Amino acid sequence: RIEEGEIETDCAPDRVAYAVVLPEAYDEGEVLPLCLFLHGGTGSHHDLIGLSSLFEAWFSSGLLPQMVVACASTGPLDYYLDFPDGSKRWETFIITDFLAHLRERFSVEILPSATLIVGMSMGGMGALKIALAHPELFNAVAALEPTVEPSLDTAATTPRNRFFFYPGNGPGILTGPDRDPALVAANNPANRAVANAASIRDSGLAIYIDAAENDALNLMDGAEFLHRVLWDLDISHEYHLVLGADHVGASVVPRLSEAFAFLGDSLGSPRLDPVALGLRAELETLREQAVALDPSMKRRFRRF
Repeated sequence: RIEEGEIETDCAPDRVAYAVVLPEAYDEGEVLPLCLFLHGGTGSHHDLIGLSSLFEAWFSSGLLPQMVVACASTGPLDYYLDFPDGSKRWETFIITDFLAHLRERFSVEILPSATLIVGMSMGGMGALKIALAHPELFNAVAALEPTVEPSLDTAATTPRNRFFFYPGNGPGILTGPDRDPALVAANNPANRAVANAASIRDSGLAIYIDAAENDALNLMDGAEFLHRVLWDLDISHEYHLVLGADHVGASVVPRLSEAFAFLGDSLGSPRLDPVALGLRAELETLREQAVALDPSMKRRFRRF
């Protein structure tokens, strides 16, 4: 079932509307994991309501463990930004007032190990930038076609990756002709990964990134760039480039299913493959000898 409500907050000029999906197990008195769903550009909490039939199917089939999923209307094109003038502080709202309200109002786990965050497009960028800055708050993050600029340096972003920036299509300080380079860089998930790499690695945050190979907004460039940044930082993550997929269309629902399956899997214990473990045992001596010649042998991209 769906519940809707509003939150009074100092982070926004008005009360913030939100929606929550409550599965059958919730009505049976179970304390459930909590998943924050960040809507995309021009969206709102109604986006989550529109997906309610998918959650019903995923819960019923076992693809997704039963959990409480919540989405707040955080500005249709505000990019989850904490505005410098303090008029709106959406990132702060998500990790403070929204999270606290959900934990107080609903029967959900309060531990980071049972807290997830996911988003699409603008919401994918928001989920990544929040989780990579605050990995201690979440067990896993999933982002589909996130609006990530493919550079650590704002000035290096070419028209190919900002052609859809125009007046009214986002905060001028982020997407306008006179945007603030320091603010843009500070909100880029790739820069946050670089700045916070040790904490992200230590936290064990599970990270999932999805890109559409034929994205009309060219967002596959930023997703690929972030994947390479995380790889070079030795930050474990899963990256999917979906051939033929676009920013919208028939591929979106299967890709959402994959992302939520990843989030659900993150709540369980790692599944160790005995065959793979056997091979690693056979190679252990050779691997240790190789470490003396090539220290990169110690790099790891899996959590086990």
